[in-house]
Amino acid sequence: MPAPRLPEAQTAGDARGRAVELTREGIELLRKGQGREAVTRFAEAVSLVPDEPILRRNLGLAYARAGEDADAIRELERYSGQGQEPEVFRVLGELYERQQNPRAALGHYRTYLQRVPDAQGVRARVARLEREQQTEAEFQRATSRLFRVKYEGAANERAAYVVLSLLEEAASRVGLRLGQHPRREIEVVLYSNQQFRDVTRAPAWMRAIYDGKVRLPIQGLAGQEGLLRRVVTHEYVHVLLVQVAGLRLPTWFHEGVAQLEEGAQEDQGALVAAHRGGTLAPLRQLEGPFAELDARAAELAYQQSLAVVRFLVTRQAPGVLPDLLAEVARGAALDDALQRRAGVGTAELDARWRASLGGSGG
Repeated sequence: MPAPRLPEAQTAGDARGRAVELTREGIELLRKGQGREAVTRFAEAVSLVPDEPILRRNLGLAYARAGEDADAIRELERYSGQGQEPEVFRVLGELYERQQNPRAALGHYRTYLQRVPDAQGVRARVARLEREQQTEAEFQRATSRLFRVKYEGAANERAAYVVLSLLEEAASRVGLRLGQHPRREIEVVLYSNQQFRDVTRAPAWMRAIYDGKVRLPIQGLAGQEGLLRRVVTHEYVHVLLVQVAGLRLPTWFHEGVAQLEEGAQEDQGALVAAHRGGTLAPLRQLEGPFAELDARAAELAYQQSLAVVRFLVTRQAPGVLPDLLAEVARGAALDDALQRRAGVGTAELDARWRASLGGSGG
């Protein structure tokens, strides 16, 4: 995401000079991971100099980092009218995707690509959204207060309502355990296995995906409610963590918490063997998407993520997740929240977990 920028100051002590000071404070707060505190500084700067476009840009970006998507869209749409900065159109596309508005997302992505035609990541997003719109044109909907489930045809109607019930159950159960609840409606799309591969281009080993929507291949799961409950719970946790923290949490934490809540168990023997063989990746290497890994490496990454999170909540700092997530929800970086609530940062947590496995390690 683009970084906030300072406007040009005029005379010291005037409104613009104070806005510059507030912007500096906001930038520093963002650097520390205190997104919501940064929003207050940028908002005050806008109130002092409302006709300065760069201040609205900064406020919009701060809202986006704090997970306040509607406010971010409002401010960035005002700024994008200046037409000066391609990256703002990319951010708006991402925000509209999260708001389940693919038409607006596509419009902003296409505007961005007019200015940055070699942006392959955005081009891939546009292709996926176009495939999604084509595939889902005739889908029906089952809805509740928190969830919207899209499905194709009467044959999948029962499965849609089972998934809707399992989502409500997961929201209640996970909410009690983690102390966090959805901030906005969650959309789930049920596909055939082929539709899932066509729309997502996900690797063959992936059983579901969350990319702003939960996308679930329902074939083979409809009659297995226990497995379906686990998959639904797992994906719901991903949605919840994104709503709590935006995109600030590393993948190992996401996958560890999601597996913990679904009731998965790690293979301790395989982890000990990997540790002794020196094939366990440092946690810092498990911060990005696992979708880029092959099936064997992905399996080990999932196992490791679950084991580290279980070690955190059972041995390092029992019961810490609600307090940890509350800090992250207020804008703290995960590493800072871990230091305050668990007494270790990510690197030390990784080292202590590895020590618990025994052996020499690599």
